Amino acid sequence: MAESVSTTGRKRRKYLYSRDKAEEQRTAMAARMPTVCNPDGRFLTVRNTLLLMEQCGRLDLTMVAGFRQWIDAGRCVRKGEHSIGCIMVPMSVKDKGPSGEVRKDENGEDKSLLRFRFVAVFDVSQTDPLEAPVEEEAPDASVGPLTISYGSKVIHRTKGGAA
Repeated sequence: MAESVSTTGRKRRKYLYSRDKAEEQRTAMAARMPTVCNPDGRFLTVRNTLLLMEQCGRLDLTMVAGFRQWIDAGRCVRKGEHSIGCIMVPMSVKDKGPSGEVRKDENGEDKSLLRFRFVAVFDVSQTDPLEAPVEEEAPDASVGPLTISYGSKVIHRTKGGAA
């Protein structure tokens, strides 16, 4: 640390950082950060990871996703659970002029703009696996069309009405 005297006579400290030290600090910070991904296997950006760490204060995050994304992955968010935070998700929107018509680029294609929206996300620890649908064997062809299904219980009735 070097000291210099300003024109007002007060001492001012100058911090001298070398590029090597800055690289070491970035590497150490990246090693401390958790690697957070979504159910598709894509990792969150550093900005979204830091955003989540700031919002929820947890370092044990492993997999996060939105409500619909968990449903598509075969898991369901438990009733009463609150999201751990919001992340910024990119989306593409068509560029519209003041009159409401879509603008075109030089090639005649629709212009699109990159925008970000905030999406509430849940950790995998806040979800339960969805129950797999029970696959039933096809009923005997001799039973006829009077087979009725009530949830997981299948009732086969014969033509005489006895079960």
